[in-house]
Amino acid sequence: MEQETARLELQTVKANSLPTLSLEAFLGANQYNQHFSPFEKHTWYGSSYVGVSFKLPILFKENFTARNKRLQLNIRILSLQEEEERSRLSTEALQSYYRIQAIRQEINRIKENKALEQQSLLILSRRFKEQQTTAFELNLEELEYLKMQTALSQKYTEEVIETLNYLQNSGLLYLLLQEPE
Repeated sequence: MEQETARLELQTVKANSLPTLSLEAFLGANQYNQHFSPFEKHTWYGSSYVGVSFKLPILFKENFTARNKRLQLNIRILSLQEEEERSRLSTEALQSYYRIQAIRQEINRIKENKALEQQSLLILSRRFKEQQTTAFELNLEELEYLKMQTALSQKYTEEVIETLNYLQNSGLLYLLLQEPE
């Protein structure tokens, strides 16, 4: 938006520095009378003219040149800032993508550990029923299982947050906000 405004301003500056030729014409009449009486023909006098003007800006050329260079530089700066922002967002999107992949690997590892923990809990509960272990050991095993479940929930939350970051940085977040067709 700022870049477009600067371009339009540059076009205006360039247009103002060009020679211009204008033509002006007037066809009409004026009434010269002490009393206003529009219906008296002898009080109206023709007053028509044609005019041509030519404007050639020769002074303040250095002001135009300096302003022109400043506007061109401003456009270039805005263009570079826009490019830098796109590059930053692209880099952040790529970093988010790699973080998502790492989180998914951690989720898979936690799922495997949770499955092992569940098997261990089943074995310990059978041993408890046969009175081969104490309730304390069974409770510790259940606590470990619950810790694994909590860690898994936290990783799923991290994955969702990082996915939203990825969508925002890649410019695709609007896809989530669209109404289904």
